[in-house]
Amino acid sequence: MLKRILIPLDGSKLSEEVLPFVTTLAKGMGSLPVLLTVVDAGEFSSAAGVMHGHLISDLIEHSHKWAEGYLHSVRDRLKEEGTVAATRVTVGSPAEGIISQADLAGAGLIAMSTHGRSGLARWTMGSVAERVLREAGTPLLLYRATGKGGAGALGSVLLPLDGSPAAEQAVPLATYFAKTLAIPLTVARVVPTTVFAFAEDG
Repeated sequence: MLKRILIPLDGSKLSEEVLPFVTTLAKGMGSLPVLLTVVDAGEFSSAAGVMHGHLISDLIEHSHKWAEGYLHSVRDRLKEEGTVAATRVTVGSPAEGIISQADLAGAGLIAMSTHGRSGLARWTMGSVAERVLREAGTPLLLYRATGKGGAGALGSVLLPLDGSPAAEQAVPLATYFAKTLAIPLTVARVVPTTVFAFAEDG
């Protein structure tokens, strides 16, 4: 079901915190992790008025090469840990790049950290993740980076449902995770309490 998992990285340690979590998934499901960095061309647009166009393109090319080297180093590190991964670099808006590359790579899942502004293109990962969540047709797994290291082992899956068809769209993926990784699946429904207010006569 998940032949490829796309993992956006912005060059920061915070963005890499999702890697242990994803490599566990990938090994259990036989998926190929695809490491992606989007060189944010918008970072250089503010300088367009004071710099010649060829200098802007040189900066983008330099960032592209840096991103390739960075992803290769991450890929090599994962290989030493027993995980084979592919790499991709693209230029453009981070959110748009992630969404388009997920389609091009045939990814069945996008897995990314969400955190503050940092990294190669100084992505605001919270904003990028929010836009990817709204616009991507690919399922999105978000990991909240804490700066305290990577995720631990995946021991169970929690599937919250609210009775709506939209919520139930997560059922196939959640059950797939649980079956493939042989971990428990808990289905939860939170029943909201209703507050009643009574007024005296008059």
